[in-house]
Amino acid sequence: MISHNDLIRYFGHDLHDDVFCSFLSETFTDLVDRVAGEDIFMISDQYGIEIGFTNCGSLFIDYSGDLFERSSPVFSYITLYPPSLNILNKLPFDTSFGDTREEVIARAGAPTRTDSGFSALLNKKYLVDNYKVSDIVVTYDYNADTETINFIQIRHNELIGELKL
Repeated sequence: MISHNDLIRYFGHDLHDDVFCSFLSETFTDLVDRVAGEDIFMISDQYGIEIGFTNCGSLFIDYSGDLFERSSPVFSYITLYPPSLNILNKLPFDTSFGDTREEVIARAGAPTRTDSGFSALLNKKYLVDNYKVSDIVVTYDYNADTETINFIQIRHNELIGELKL
């Protein structure tokens, strides 16, 4: 068993870093690579974990947004789903996927930022609490009706510009 801290200590490591790759291959047996535009991530269905990378060093042409020079992706976030408890012995703030929003706030304190509303794209209500601790942001995505945890995302605040707090 590992903790979320065993994963986030690799934030900023290059996708092809030998030490990071060894850790991934020793820890996960079912990682599948995915590419969506410039986003690269790996998924472990067995453990309910998404490991995400950012091309923060890539250069784009300002007026068109076209890629000018690609950088090597760096590890910048993880998303945890309930099956992650098959490998993780500790979640942020000692929370659990069975916790309600009220219980998360009791353990973690007041969120740094809360976002809620209706997403036309997803055609559903959303409720998200963000906690910033140093350069790390922990996001709890809740079922907006029951206020129970859907998933938890942990990201390095400086590596993901569009989600920066």
